[in-house]
Amino acid sequence: MSDIPLTIRTANDGVELVLTDHSVFMKLSDSVLKQAQSEMQQDLKNDADVQKGGLAARFANFVTNAVDNLLHHVIEYPLEDIKSVAYQDGSLVFTYNKKKMMSFETVIVDGKPVLKSFSEADARTFVERFAEAKQHAS
Repeated sequence: MSDIPLTIRTANDGVELVLTDHSVFMKLSDSVLKQAQSEMQQDLKNDADVQKGGLAARFANFVTNAVDNLLHHVIEYPLEDIKSVAYQDGSLVFTYNKKKMMSFETVIVDGKPVLKSFSEADARTFVERFAEAKQHAS
C-alpha cells in the first residue's frame, strides 16, 4: 500500500486528518497545540492572582489542565466503522457503518465545517488512499 499513514492539513494548518492502516483520526495540529499551551502558560505566569497562590491558583491550574485535555482530544474511527469517503462539492464526505456522536462533521474551523477546509488535491488523495486502505483491510 502506498504512503500510509497519510496526513492532510487544513489550509490554515490548524487541523490534521490522518489515515493509518487501521483508522482515520482528526486532531489539532502540533503547531496549534504548542501555541495554545504557550499562551496558557504565559497567562498563568502573568496573572497576579495566580502568582499569589491559594484558591485562584488552584482554580486557574484546574481550568488550564481541563482546556489542555480538550485540545488534545482526538476523533478516531476504525476503518471498519467507515463505509466510504468521497469528495463532493468542495468537501470530504464520510459514510459510516457505525457513526459516533462526535464525528468529523461536527468540527468547525474558522466558521466552516473542517471537512471543507482541506485543499482539493489533498482531499482527493485522501479519498484514493482511504479506498486502498479499505481494500487492503478486507
